[in-house]
Amino acid sequence: MIIHCYKINQDYPKNIAKEFTGCECVDIESFDNQLIDVLMVYETTWNDSIERQKIRSQIQNGNVKKCLVFIGHNFIYKNNFIQESNDIDVNVEYFVQGHWDTDDFPNIKKYEIEVNEHIQSYHSTRFLANILKSRRNPTKDFLLCVTLKDNYRKNIFNFIQNSKWSHNSILVGNQNRELYNDQDKRVMNWSNGLQKLSKDSLCKPIIESFGTGFPNFDWYEKCFCEIVLESSHTADFIITEKFLRPTMFNIPIVFLGSKKMFEYLEKSGYKFYDDNFYDKWFEKQDLNDLGKFLQHIKTHPIKMIEIADHNYKNFWENRKIQYFEKQYEIWKQILPKENIYEQLYKEFNK
Repeated sequence: MIIHCYKINQDYPKNIAKEFTGCECVDIESFDNQLIDVLMVYETTWNDSIERQKIRSQIQNGNVKKCLVFIGHNFIYKNNFIQESNDIDVNVEYFVQGHWDTDDFPNIKKYEIEVNEHIQSYHSTRFLANILKSRRNPTKDFLLCVTLKDNYRKNIFNFIQNSKWSHNSILVGNQNRELYNDQDKRVMNWSNGLQKLSKDSLCKPIIESFGTGFPNFDWYEKCFCEIVLESSHTADFIITEKFLRPTMFNIPIVFLGSKKMFEYLEKSGYKFYDDNFYDKWFEKQDLNDLGKFLQHIKTHPIKMIEIADHNYKNFWENRKIQYFEKQYEIWKQILPKENIYEQLYKEFNK
């Protein structure tokens, strides 16, 4: 079977489709009234209203049976077309890297996948986790490192910074990423030098997997618990290194993302030490409740460690294979016809 890829200048959507279906991906730049079973377009093309109308015309004329829109950045383009798509689109489906809140758009058909979690579970990164475990000796209570780009983050950071009980913590807030620039440059320079010595080094994929969120192991050696303020505290979200980084390195956390993100993580097998905090937090976001909870954690370290151990195991052992299983299920729904793995099964069954 063929997937026709309309004006897609990114390789990774096509690579994902080929990996999980075995289909051939054929690039096209125009429509010549050929019959297309599955047309895949990238978010930037679909975001163009003229291009959307071209594709819709092909669907209405019966030339395209199904259009799959690949969404790589779930925060950027959604509001430009989601209402319109809900109202008029037929046979248009969305492959979303991350999670869209579509409660108000019942006609939207979507498939959601957590790519960051998969990328950051690169096997060699666990070597770093083992080194950290051998050197970790917490002498400080909390770590909070955040870019203060909205009032939600600013209010939480200022509250904790001004609290009497937070004096034995590492609290770093900045208006932009200048805080990380020196570390970014140092790590990348080291990596580039390493690549000249060994093209097959396992270190470069580790570095690339963190994107712009490198871990600071000096902080992780010293701090018992990280306070995690995820990038989104609203209904649309994607799990980023802010949650994944301490989890993969076995660091206890307090999670301050959205309720939907929290519920998704629980469904994914992660646990959180609660003490009746999270229900109250998601309802009122009362900073005094947060302060009481953080002070409570300081006197209940054992439970936090047990949950961090569980989440570490879930990340490295369960979620890695679940990513592939979910991708397989998604692409089977997109392309119900016999895929390459079913064909291989038949060959082994002769």
